[in-house]
Amino acid sequence: GLELAQSFALLGSKVTVLLRSSVILPKEDSDAANIVREALETDGVCFENSLSFLQVKYRDPDKKSGFVVTCKRSDSPNELSFEGDGLLVATGRSPNVGGLS
Repeated sequence: GLELAQSFALLGSKVTVLLRSSVILPKEDSDAANIVREALETDGVCFENSLSFLQVKYRDPDKKSGFVVTCKRSDSPNELSFEGDGLLVATGRSPNVGGLS
């Protein structure tokens, strides 16, 4: 997901990454993750951390275009809304090592 966020930002799109975690790349070394975050921010990627997701819906349901993502930050009762023309959902991955011995 972060690779595509960077690519779209470098191509001129406004990109905001919405995270459940308080940091990007939480399984990686924190110093390395900070370097990656700084590089992505330099390339124009914005980050919103510590979110719980409440709803995703079309901005215009009749045309099925645009999206509105409604969230709450873990430290606030207020709802936040993020609008966009496109939505990429990155859910992570698990290694496929079932056939290895």
